[in-house]
Amino acid sequence: MINTAKETVYLSKLTISAIFNKKYNPSEFETLNEALDVLPLVEPNTISVHDTFCIGIGIGGHYTRKDNNDRIITNIPHKATDVSLYKPVPFIIRKREDDIDSTERSKYRFRIFINKDGVEYVAYYLKVVNIEDSETVVETDNNGVATTDSYTPSYNNLHPGFVPDDENNLPRSNVRYINGSNVSVEINQEEQVEIKDAVRILYGNENYSILSEMALYAGIDTITTSQSYVGGIVSTIMYKEMLKTVPLYFITSFYDIVRQNNDISRNQYFSIHVAE
Repeated sequence: MINTAKETVYLSKLTISAIFNKKYNPSEFETLNEALDVLPLVEPNTISVHDTFCIGIGIGGHYTRKDNNDRIITNIPHKATDVSLYKPVPFIIRKREDDIDSTERSKYRFRIFINKDGVEYVAYYLKVVNIEDSETVVETDNNGVATTDSYTPSYNNLHPGFVPDDENNLPRSNVRYINGSNVSVEINQEEQVEIKDAVRILYGNENYSILSEMALYAGIDTITTSQSYVGGIVSTIMYKEMLKTVPLYFITSFYDIVRQNNDISRNQYFSIHVAE
């Protein structure tokens, strides 16, 4: 259950704000809204909190080098202060007159108009995910072998104490507590076709469609309006968009969706560790 996702400084800021019942307001240069120019100056209402979660995907989390004529693929880690992915890719990109309908649109955030080689497109960069209820587990290290069990509070939590060892030293703990939640990341084959189209349009070749970086983002939902061009008819539509969007975790991945024909189903465990 232990995850390898990299925590960000924005996760820490959100956590501290929640503990002390303070509203978290990201500073300048800390939101994905600024990076991708999606409502960067719009303020949410005063009671709003970061309670919408999305996954972003990208193809920039790796590089390829040669070693004795072998092809070596190396991961490129993100820093805890990064906001955007190295090479973000939308889940869907369509010519703007072929935009998705309102039901499909509700599954995504960060709707962006893009002009590429003189063609007008509409793209959706983030996909909404559900966060399961959090749980606490206990991990015990037994000479390098970790075991994980469920955690249940006991009387000893209320009345702590310690017993010195035979040499009158304090015992060293081999236990840590892990608080976390599971996020199910699902990308089916139909979505993979859309992603390959996006990579081809934006980066020139669908063979670059190796999803080697992901991020879990948190933001504040709002209702916004924009233009629709479906069927060549210009109209105004309303839909949900996300404000004050910050990354909580960056995830290393490697899904070559050009050469695989399987659905992507990743049960990612996001957690905070506390040593005893």
